[in-house]
Amino acid sequence: IEPVFLKFKIERYDLGNYRIQISENAMEIEKPTIEFEFEYIPENVVSDFKEALECYSITAYNAFAAMTRRTIQSAADQIGAKGKSKVQNQIKEMKEMAEIDDETYEILSQIIIDGHDGAHPHLPSLSAERAEILLELLKDVMYQLFVRKGKLKKASELRKKQIDLNK
Repeated sequence: IEPVFLKFKIERYDLGNYRIQISENAMEIEKPTIEFEFEYIPENVVSDFKEALECYSITAYNAFAAMTRRTIQSAADQIGAKGKSKVQNQIKEMKEMAEIDDETYEILSQIIIDGHDGAHPHLPSLSAERAEILLELLKDVMYQLFVRKGKLKKASELRKKQIDLNK
């Protein structure tokens, strides 16, 4: 379960007596900003990814779905997947090139390719539950494509430096 924050409008406060009067009518739910390791993700992909996360945080789920699709396409372009049938072939190439596991690929296909969630007005709006699944999927794909490989490369470079120092 994802944490949410409640914001209340304060009508009056008396700091001397430690009293705060909260408005009964003005409350809103605010989701926290989603944290992620962006350092290994290329700049053009980070831009789309951060915008997708922002849409999710403000519960703009249809916009989140559209930005998720854009993020996936940016990532596919970044790794060189140039499928002829747009997203479908890009996702297939991405699976092979980045070694995305079968389970993640199947979910990605269902949501991004088959579902078109939130992208077309004649289709149902993206629900909060489906948005949460899409969020976890997007984070997993970004991790598999960029973060895991970036960390492995960094570890390898550190190991090589250490070996060179010990020669």
